[in-house]
Amino acid sequence: MKAYADSFYSEWAYENTSQLFYVWGHSFEFARENNWELIENFCQRMSGDNQIWYATNIEVFDYVENLKRLQITADGKSIYNPSVMELWFSCKGETIHIGGGETICI
Repeated sequence: MKAYADSFYSEWAYENTSQLFYVWGHSFEFARENNWELIENFCQRMSGDNQIWYATNIEVFDYVENLKRLQITADGKSIYNPSVMELWFSCKGETIHIGGGETICI
């Protein structure tokens, strides 16, 4: 698991892009395999970084659905966010932030 965390950090820092690192599993597997230290070390490595959004399944789902709802003008020069959620996305190699209910020019 350490290799996954290290890979995420190195690619993320190098690419400077948004990435999804999805962790899924069952606690009984750690108990069964007697390797709780794997997930504990992983969580310690990945925790406390203010550049990472730690989200639940539904939060990720809602975020992606709100990205799909962005309204782009026909000429591609402005974008409207009809949701209340702040969104970030990449456009022409640049990270763009758009607030809820906001229209921006790009």
